[in-house]
Amino acid sequence: MLQHHHSLFREGVVAGLLGGAAVALWFLFLDIVIEGRPLYTPNLLGQVAFYRGHPPTLDLQGGAIVAYTFLHFGAFALFGLGLTELVRLATRYHIWRFALVIVIVVFEVFFVGFSFILLGPTEADSRWWSILVGNTFALITMGTYYYYRFPSLRRDFARETLGD
Repeated sequence: MLQHHHSLFREGVVAGLLGGAAVALWFLFLDIVIEGRPLYTPNLLGQVAFYRGHPPTLDLQGGAIVAYTFLHFGAFALFGLGLTELVRLATRYHIWRFALVIVIVVFEVFFVGFSFILLGPTEADSRWWSILVGNTFALITMGTYYYYRFPSLRRDFARETLGD
């Protein structure tokens, strides 16, 4: 039987970066296809998050894009660490599987709400659906990673989804 060595830090960061990349690729796609402006989203979010008090411009600002990219991937790495610990707990204690479901729902709702707050001063808050889809892609990507990294949890879910 194949044994997996689990490292909370490595697995959490990898899962978080995979989720962050899924969201980044989704928004790059939307920025190119819908907006016709590559890097529109990280530019807008970077300007709103780091240059408060100044209305965002359509001009690409490298500093805003780089700063937001670090914030985005850093936040996903932290989320990945927390989610990985929760997955590890769910492999040992069945009740934690239910907590995974709650965390996934809260993750989706929190970031849609957070986007309304962050993007309130702009006209971009009507793209809530794109945040929901992007975060769903992130969760699917991270879930796929966990699916292969934690075969015992996969077997447990097949037998008994949310525990006793």
